[in-house]
Amino acid sequence: MLPRLEDLATTVDGSGVTITVHFTKKQDGAPVRFVADASVPAAAIREVDIQERFHHSPGELAHALGLSAPKSLALRRHLGIDSDPSCCHRFTRGRMSWLGFSDKARNRMREALRSVDMAAVWSAHGSPLRSRSVPCLDATCHAIKESA
Repeated sequence: MLPRLEDLATTVDGSGVTITVHFTKKQDGAPVRFVADASVPAAAIREVDIQERFHHSPGELAHALGLSAPKSLALRRHLGIDSDPSCCHRFTRGRMSWLGFSDKARNRMREALRSVDMAAVWSAHGSPLRSRSVPCLDATCHAIKESA
């Protein structure tokens, strides 16, 4: 389960395996590193405050990019932002549910605005209430990949 912790001693009690990791300042035990980048190999990753990571609401994200909320949603669909777990997280409290977006989502959208034709993105991914006669022709479109 945690291959990088292979040099740790384990004990199995009962019918299941319980893993307890104890962090200590002493020299004995496996080395522990705190990393900020998820691409760095690590035996285990712990998110301390996921709301701190996904702190942008859909409206804040649109405002930060200078887009209307519907156009921001069209760009998110085009880029596949909502299906990327490093960009979007659905929070749930009881019956309430809302989306939170990371800085990575904002940066990807900001970078895309420099190169995509927003009129074409809006035509292809705009409001689902109006008929779309123009398919998205961009080869990098994530909405096409997800529907295929």
